[in-house]
Amino acid sequence: MEYSVAFQCSMLLRSCVLGVMLGAAYDIFRLFRGTDRGLAALVLDTLYGLIFCASVFVFVVCILQTEFRLWQLAGAAIGMGVWFALAGGWFRRALRAAAKGIRLLLAVPVRIARRVLRTLRRIFRIPARIYGKKQKNLLKGTFHFSSNRLK
Repeated sequence: MEYSVAFQCSMLLRSCVLGVMLGAAYDIFRLFRGTDRGLAALVLDTLYGLIFCASVFVFVVCILQTEFRLWQLAGAAIGMGVWFALAGGWFRRALRAAAKGIRLLLAVPVRIARRVLRTLRRIFRIPARIYGKKQKNLLKGTFHFSSNRLK
């Protein structure tokens, strides 16, 4: 199927925009992954790869309504390169600042919840200390009695 040069240029431009969006998505996944190199990084990278493949497929089939051409993927790579060169650093800094702000906002409720749980744990340990030996002796006697009775 033949396409005009203007249509192909618009498809390339759209592919570059797709690459910019995929670059932003990669930065978001990078924030969640952090410096972890274990299983979490593997899962997040695999998930990003699946999202990348699905978005390119949907982009080509639904938005462009054409068959796949290699230069569309090259356009997405160019868009990702533009993202990382121009806006990626700023976006990562903004995401880290937002994550730090959320962490600071959640610090007080988490601290309160930890204190409440610590207090509840202390309250529930008191009966265990008092009745623990009695209960242990009672269970020991019960099971000991049962084993003697079976003989």
